Amino acid sequence: MKKFALEHVEIDDPRAREAYELFLSVHGADTPASLMDISRAAVRHMEKEGLLPQFDRSGEGGPCRIRVTVDTETGPQPWLLSVGGDIRSLLAARVCVFQAIRVTGSTDPRVSPGKTVPSVTAAGEEIEINRLGVPTGLARRIIHPAYAGGPMEAVMAAGAAPARHIARGAPRPGDAVLLLGGADGSFGTGDNGAPPEEHRLLRLFRKERAARLVKRCAGFVDGWPAGLGGPGGGFRVYLDRVPGRSVFALRGRLAVVVAPEDASSFCLEADKENLSCVMIAELTDENRLTIEPDEGKDSALFHSADDIKAVPVHIKRPSASPRSPWEDSSLSPSERLLLLVSDLNFCSQQGLTELFDASVGAGSVLAPHGGLAGAAPEQVAAALIPAPGSRTASVMSCAFVPDCEDPFGSAVFSVAAGAAKLVAAGCAPQELYLAPGDCFPRSGDGPDLWERSLAAVLGTFWAQMGLSAASCAAAEPAYYSPFPVCFAFAVAPAARILPSHFVRHGGVIHLMEAPLREDGLPDLAGLRAMWERLYGYVLRGAVLSAYACEMGGAAGALAHMSLSGLGVRADPGVYDDGFFTAPRGSIVFESPQALEGERVIGIVQQKPEIRLGNDFIPIDSLYAAWWKPLESVFPTEAPAQDTAVPSLEYIRRAPPPVHLLNARPLAAVPVFPGTTGEYDTAAALEAAGALTETTVIRDMRPDWLDQAADALEKSLRKAQILVLPGGFSDGGPDGAGAFIAAFLRDPRLSDAVRDLLHRRGGLVLGVGDGFSALIRLGLVPYGDVCDTDGDCPALTRNAIGQYRSRYVHTRVSSVLSPWLMRCAPGEIHTVPVSHAEGRFEASGAMLESLVRGGQVAFQYCDVKGNPNMATFINPFGSMLAAEGITSLDGRVLGKMAHPERAGFYVGKNVPGNKQQPVFEGGVRYFR
Repeated sequence: MKKFALEHVEIDDPRAREAYELFLSVHGADTPASLMDISRAAVRHMEKEGLLPQFDRSGEGGPCRIRVTVDTETGPQPWLLSVGGDIRSLLAARVCVFQAIRVTGSTDPRVSPGKTVPSVTAAGEEIEINRLGVPTGLARRIIHPAYAGGPMEAVMAAGAAPARHIARGAPRPGDAVLLLGGADGSFGTGDNGAPPEEHRLLRLFRKERAARLVKRCAGFVDGWPAGLGGPGGGFRVYLDRVPGRSVFALRGRLAVVVAPEDASSFCLEADKENLSCVMIAELTDENRLTIEPDEGKDSALFHSADDIKAVPVHIKRPSASPRSPWEDSSLSPSERLLLLVSDLNFCSQQGLTELFDASVGAGSVLAPHGGLAGAAPEQVAAALIPAPGSRTASVMSCAFVPDCEDPFGSAVFSVAAGAAKLVAAGCAPQELYLAPGDCFPRSGDGPDLWERSLAAVLGTFWAQMGLSAASCAAAEPAYYSPFPVCFAFAVAPAARILPSHFVRHGGVIHLMEAPLREDGLPDLAGLRAMWERLYGYVLRGAVLSAYACEMGGAAGALAHMSLSGLGVRADPGVYDDGFFTAPRGSIVFESPQALEGERVIGIVQQKPEIRLGNDFIPIDSLYAAWWKPLESVFPTEAPAQDTAVPSLEYIRRAPPPVHLLNARPLAAVPVFPGTTGEYDTAAALEAAGALTETTVIRDMRPDWLDQAADALEKSLRKAQILVLPGGFSDGGPDGAGAFIAAFLRDPRLSDAVRDLLHRRGGLVLGVGDGFSALIRLGLVPYGDVCDTDGDCPALTRNAIGQYRSRYVHTRVSSVLSPWLMRCAPGEIHTVPVSHAEGRFEASGAMLESLVRGGQVAFQYCDVKGNPNMATFINPFGSMLAAEGITSLDGRVLGKMAHPERAGFYVGKNVPGNKQQPVFEGGVRYFR
């Protein structure tokens, strides 16, 4: 790949010239420089100065690893955290990917539906990161005319692994290069990949014994991955072992380097996870790629470091950006607020957010929307680092300033806003990292594109240096973005993470306004000092919630924070002083009392309105204006259903077992292709007191599938509990759960299930896709594996026609099932759902039978416990608002909501009882 050096750089903008001179002072004025050099200059300078001792440089390519200490219930543990712009790079880093955020850009989708992002289908269930089992805690669409040339898509994901899992072995000639996964030549990782295959890779690298065998790991992008090599850097490829007999067919795959004596052991571990693993090459001490058998394809491996092409660039002074309608100061505050909240880059995108699974992994500290009304959008994604008993979270944000006329200022303020969001969430200003969304031009691009790119990269560099915040990853957009999108991340105690909405009646609202220079840029030293002052308040427990100002300044912050359902009474004079103009980097925060020396701008009130002196706007009107603009594009409501829903109550419990089975029951947990909830499920069962045995259903070869059936049968014969976790099982056109049901109809397995239920008094639970499989098998509602037809109940497409992921309220309608031994009739729980085919349907006669027999275990309800058919309450549109159904005797329970996705720090911004004791009830049954 060529490196384009900049020459004859002319800069008319004094701000950009200042940044370029700073770059030359750290890079060297006589050394050729490229955009990539500028992008990496700040972090290289900080490393050289010894300011980044936490960076872990192992000699491998791929994303940087950062050493972090994870606080757990058993004490601190050393872990390595990696952040990258695609899943492939994180898989190559041998980490467990546990968090992601996603930003897309397009023109107005209401008038140009063709300008959409390709990877997002209308239904949403095909979004690959959902199928991989990685929670997306933040999803945002930027809407701007500048995307008329094509949409933009950028993803930032985080992964982590115990430090002991990452080996430091140096590659040597003779080491084996193993191709991992994709035996048929059709699969690739990342956005072009097969998520079930990627999930198997994640499972493989979570095993210490497998991860420690790896010396190097890299993905194939264009040709052979040179980063795999050792001192010589060469390879001998055995073409007859490569799928398609072409090195170009390897794009998107992973290759690992292991010692030759470890190759068979690593392949065995891969086999256990249903992964193909074959040796395709070995390292040599020659700097060449040699292909055998020789077909004239012997070639040099690396380009020369001097392969540089010079590009002249001229940065002109930026012109003024057009003003938005809500910036008209002649309007009243309420009129300006209504215009602001209906702006396409401010209004609700909850329908888009709910296309992404935000709760899988049982580690999402913040739901994407929180507050009493479940509508207040969060500014950051926070997820627990996946150590057992973890109390430490990774926090990620993204920010953008849609200004094509001033890319330098846009970049500076994007960095400031992204970092401010982390500080507002409770992170330490001294421990922030950046991941700019750099998108470099190509050789044929015009001078305007080179000008904008250089200005943006200089702005990002200048902000990094001023804030002492290093860039340790790049979130390269899949398509060019005309203005920068900056990602930022930090690590913080989960207990300290703050929501972005008001939480307490009587809370005092303060504004910390970012200091500016005369040229309009932020005073970065003053901004950092302001953030450190706020962080001091956070450590004292004096901050209840906080919001980093973006569009609309403090007014925009108050509008979004009020979507929790609480109102604001602002001081009369606040409107005249920065109310709509507080710059990015400023922070509005809520405190239990007024803080000395800080500017108070209002009080949180119970009355649902924003009052500014004599002017006011009801929260309902604000919400309607905020919700409406993109509802036709990202719907949140299905067509209205007027069917009244009765509130069911069945209080008879199942009789206790005739004899004590086990003090600690064993639960069999099969892992099917597409299953993503096995770790959460096993952890919940073990926390409840059960033992677990996981069986991976390997289906790559017919003999593997037969072996998997034998292994699962043995597990079922000795278990007391069978749990089918949720995920995205590959049912093809037959729908969710079809493969699971077909597999369990094997006579060996169906007999083992009957033995567990009827002869040994065991229990069965299915969640999500597991619930769908139970219905297909007849285990619910009939209690036995039997033939089903069109008259039987079914789980079908959601009434809204799309995938939905959100928290819901459910009430206990029946305590017949042993799984509900720890629940009381009428009890309300707040639990996440995540599915595309979760709508429960049955005939009228079947519904009457289910109600009469107490087989409707849970119903979707509002916060007061009233069942309802509204999409916000019953997101799938299930008949009777039924969320969970049991067999006739209650031993089999199927449900859509995920009780395993719970934890002390999970969903902190969502009010309600999130601990639904289903697993505790099932284990208690055997004691």
